[in-house]
Amino acid sequence: MNKSGMLILCASLLAASLSANAEGPRKEPVKPPQPVHQVHKPVVKHKPVRHKAKPAPVHHKVQPKPEVKPQHRG
Repeated sequence: MNKSGMLILCASLLAASLSANAEGPRKEPVKPPQPVHQVHKPVVKHKPVRHKAKPAPVHHKVQPKPEVKPQHRG
């Protein structure tokens, strides 16, 4: 490559870099900050139940019903 070709190449590169710098540095669009992954979940303290549900009253004479086996349909 001769000197004149090299000179033209360098001059064109210099002009391109100067015009790019004249516009100012390129700024990327501002992105909202991404939430950081939380390793530990926040501790949720549950309030103790004040009134527990009472079990249904069972009469002493009532006996539980025997389980009915399902019949096979043929």
